[in-house]
Amino acid sequence: MIIFTSKKNFFCVLAAVFCIPVFGDQTISITVTNGGKTFDGIGGVSGGGATSVLLKDYVEPQRSQILDYLFKPKFGAAMSALFVEIPGDGNSTQGSELSHAHFRGDENYFRGYEWWLMREAKNRNPAITLDGVAWGCPHWVGNNNFWSQDMCDYYAQWIQGLQHEHGLTFDAIGCRNEKGVNENFAKKLRATLDRAGLEKVRLHGFDNWGKDKWNWTKNLTNDAELRKAVDIISNHTMSEVGTPDAVKVMADEMHKPIWNSEEHVYKKGFDCEISLVQVFNQNFISNGVTKILCWYLEASTYPIEPFFDVTTLAAATPWSGEYKIHPALWAYAHYGQFVAVGWKYVDGACGNLNDGGSFVTLASGKDFSTILETKGSAVNQTIAFQVSGGLAAGKICVWRSNEKEQFVKLDDLTPVNGSFSITLEPNSIYSLSTTSGQQKGSFAEQPAAKNFPFPYHENFDHYADAKSFGYLPHYTADISGGFEIADRPDGNGKCLRQVVAEKAQSWAPEWMPYTIIGDEHWTDYEVSADVNLEHGGWAGLLGRVSNTGGGYGCNPKGYYVRLDADGTCSLWLSTQTKNGAPGNQLATASVGEIGTNTWHNVKLQFSGTNLTAFVDGKQILSVGDRTYASGMAGLVTGGEGNARNTALFDDLIINSVNGVKPEPTVFPQDAAPMYAAIQAASKTPKEIVAAHADDFNSGSPEAKNIWDGLVAAVNANDSATTQTVLEQLKNADGLSPNQLTAITELEAALKKTTAKPAVNTALIPTPRDFPTNWISRHEGYVADAKKGGIDLLFIGDSITDGWRWGNGGSKIWSEKFAPRRAANFGIGYDRIQNVLWRIENGELENIAPKVVVLLIGTNNSGNEDDGSPRNSTPEIIAGISNLVRRIQFHLPATKIILFGIFPRGQKNDPIRDQVKTVNAGISQLADDKIKFLDLGEKFLAPDGTLPREMFPDLLHPNEKGYQIWADVLVPALDGFLK
Repeated sequence: MIIFTSKKNFFCVLAAVFCIPVFGDQTISITVTNGGKTFDGIGGVSGGGATSVLLKDYVEPQRSQILDYLFKPKFGAAMSALFVEIPGDGNSTQGSELSHAHFRGDENYFRGYEWWLMREAKNRNPAITLDGVAWGCPHWVGNNNFWSQDMCDYYAQWIQGLQHEHGLTFDAIGCRNEKGVNENFAKKLRATLDRAGLEKVRLHGFDNWGKDKWNWTKNLTNDAELRKAVDIISNHTMSEVGTPDAVKVMADEMHKPIWNSEEHVYKKGFDCEISLVQVFNQNFISNGVTKILCWYLEASTYPIEPFFDVTTLAAATPWSGEYKIHPALWAYAHYGQFVAVGWKYVDGACGNLNDGGSFVTLASGKDFSTILETKGSAVNQTIAFQVSGGLAAGKICVWRSNEKEQFVKLDDLTPVNGSFSITLEPNSIYSLSTTSGQQKGSFAEQPAAKNFPFPYHENFDHYADAKSFGYLPHYTADISGGFEIADRPDGNGKCLRQVVAEKAQSWAPEWMPYTIIGDEHWTDYEVSADVNLEHGGWAGLLGRVSNTGGGYGCNPKGYYVRLDADGTCSLWLSTQTKNGAPGNQLATASVGEIGTNTWHNVKLQFSGTNLTAFVDGKQILSVGDRTYASGMAGLVTGGEGNARNTALFDDLIINSVNGVKPEPTVFPQDAAPMYAAIQAASKTPKEIVAAHADDFNSGSPEAKNIWDGLVAAVNANDSATTQTVLEQLKNADGLSPNQLTAITELEAALKKTTAKPAVNTALIPTPRDFPTNWISRHEGYVADAKKGGIDLLFIGDSITDGWRWGNGGSKIWSEKFAPRRAANFGIGYDRIQNVLWRIENGELENIAPKVVVLLIGTNNSGNEDDGSPRNSTPEIIAGISNLVRRIQFHLPATKIILFGIFPRGQKNDPIRDQVKTVNAGISQLADDKIKFLDLGEKFLAPDGTLPREMFPDLLHPNEKGYQIWADVLVPALDGFLK
């Protein structure tokens, strides 16, 4: 408990050499019980605006130095939590990040830099937690509906990619950043993660801000499914709108932690540092928050982007290598270097100081740490401590920050009989701890700041392996859309391609796809590039860009020239007067039809107030305008409204007006691409242990002994022993960054060796050559579709095909469904992938049925003739889910009645269990346009057998079975169509 006492009424005997006052203005009693809440971490957010885009372009050793400041234990901030944006191709404040799936069926887990950043954080601190959420997603997801099963699958796919390709485990995930509440989505997401084998990934919701952000929590008390789905109650900015007492009580009763997944402290200097510690303390004291994440991690954006440099450090000039550490970084150190995830808040030892300030105490085992701040205090405060309950009684280290000096070690305190005291100065931060090894990390030398290289010439050909660079060129910052390194269609090297073909479901209003580069202070210069309009539309160049929007909306302030496929060339002024507006047209002219798939050079020149545009070396337009005098360059493609336009760019040159064409810029960054470590992880375990032998020969004896055993197990191809010894090595003390890297690489290599994911064939559209009339039957269905007049469409395999059979459902079909203008597109032996191929190749064109009846999947269950499984249960669920979404894509107005796979085989057949699990999985697809029905109980006898008088071959129903099917389907159709 905390005992508040008046001055001079607490006395303890202290060693005189420490000159510690013996009277306390306030007493804190630290006694560990089992009731304290678990500390879940403090860290920063990478994303919510492409906030780390320039960090990747730093050369070594500066890039590693910056990462050490952020993540290395007991060195700098020593963050215990990292929160990342799950990218979605759309603007989310400062900029946009590349999705792993630009379109349905697309998968690439090396786009962008978040994968790399998480890996670097884990290399330095294997205990750091990884968490995240999407601000938005590509247009195709849910047919432009974020709260969809598609988005659940998108999330699961991303987490699995993180595991399989990067060897990292995601700890928690949100539903969507600051876009309201959708409780059904949370339930679907929980079910989807569980089906994908991601049961340990905790789900938090709903990450909103404002006074109504807590309203949804009342439903946790009366909705058991929601309560089971949401593991953590999370919201933003508790410093603005705190946690209501009722929510704190409910969270305790339900054993659900409360997290602050985005806190804001937008200040400078030491005021930012002490305000952060105040917020960290009060998040727990006043709001019951056990995990705090501040937006954002570090400033690695251009200064013209919104909210620039309100964080730990600025790393915004990778061409120079210079970076700046801010006092705010040491706010994190006051926590990160003294406590770790899993420690417990000490009940009764957290609260407010009498004369201004606050304190929080955490403990683990015999160790404890207390973090105090005296923001706003006007007097010194002497605080007495009484420690009991088996906590360490040794020396207490003391670290302090104030306006004059940050994170400085003071003299240790020595308790006597568990008692000690300390005098706290006003407007200061203190960390007291029984732990040791803290340091104010630093590096001896740092390059001086330099201007952006000028002139500049980027031809993109030096990115030999675009994947190793995350498909991102150096120094560009995508504000909207996505600009990737790509192969030129003509085979003549590399180029840059704007890849977003449809407007993303962005968090913020968007302008057209554009990326920026350069120096905000440039005045008179010219920017040129070769452009290729792949599919029409237009593309162009930006210049004198001085601002990219206020955060919610990303219209630039600047000029741009655009070249349309019809040959129109025009000059524009963008003024941010309206979100998404193209701006004011200054001049226009025609250069003759440009067409598609041809390269043309476009140049935009600035000289004083004169703006001049050139196409293929010929001056086309010239106007005067004095709105903007300076700013950066950029690339842009068409996209008014919801339209988007992919386009190619090459040979980007930024030069003095009428200057001589410069040689291509040389990039030292090419020596160490982001994913070089991933490439190393693709080596065999034997290659990895050989490469890291020196790292352990010079390390601690404990680690060296364990390593020797690990090497022996690897060389003996003993995978079981290798895994066991590797776990022992991970727990060794004092591992260096290189040793941690070796462990991470070896873990990734072992996962790839023992658990490389199989291709899900149910997701790949596949035609069949058996039976021989399969193609002709498909072509017949395409012809039927062209005739139109279909209101009710059945799609499936032989069981659906059986509505035609005399011993099956033909009679019932004629009576019940033919009058409803029904069509039957069933083919025997079809699997999910075969039906997928059929609908992607014309069977759903030219029709708009009111309802589709879908039954598929039985031929994906069970085993092949050689005994190997056809598809796993999660693969079948994913395949059917994808098929449903593709039907919705082709027929957006059509409703779907989805039937669970019919039972088959004897009652002890293992396929029965698989079918039951699949049906439970696909039942989650149900919504207002999808009705799920399962006929299993109607077909099975009470003892679980499948009657042969209804299923003669224990697979296909006869007329009696089709009658039961019709008796359920007809009323379902009538009710669904009302």
